[in-house]
Amino acid sequence: MSCSCSPKQPGVYMLSIDGDQVRMLGVEQAFQEVLALGTEDEEALAGELLARLKKRNYIPDGALDKYRAALLREYKEFAARAKKDQRANGKEAPEGKMEIKILGTGCAKCHALEKAVREVVQEMGVAAEIAEVRDVNEIARTGVLLTPGLMINGKVKSAGKVSSKNEIKKYIEQEM
Repeated sequence: MSCSCSPKQPGVYMLSIDGDQVRMLGVEQAFQEVLALGTEDEEALAGELLARLKKRNYIPDGALDKYRAALLREYKEFAARAKKDQRANGKEAPEGKMEIKILGTGCAKCHALEKAVREVVQEMGVAAEIAEVRDVNEIARTGVLLTPGLMINGKVKSAGKVSSKNEIKKYIEQEM
């Protein structure tokens, strides 16, 4: 896991395509970002993954279908692990309250996300319990690999960025 304000490059991911191991950059980050979109449409998932990963990796046009299938296969495993971890670690919020967690190590972006969340919650008049999670092991158990992360009612909504107030409002509305 790394903070998105860190100058470190994302790790190298080994992707199996037709029995060959292909190195790719930014796969975990792409998985996390696509997971936060909340879509289950396989064509949309594959398209999002390819679009994000083509920015950092060379993917030959003649092999797009093979990459699409391999990325979708790996993403499904990643999403299943993340959902299992969320169920295992998600605590129910007190009755009538939304549970919002800011996942991060305390960097400037983490603080900016927390401030934006608090402002949106206040503007919307939502009853919410807002907590910071700074324990790296606890953050990792949620499936978040890049901070800051935003979790609402046990569901990861964003990772690796400071969500806009409009995005935060949309995430909250999805959980109402």
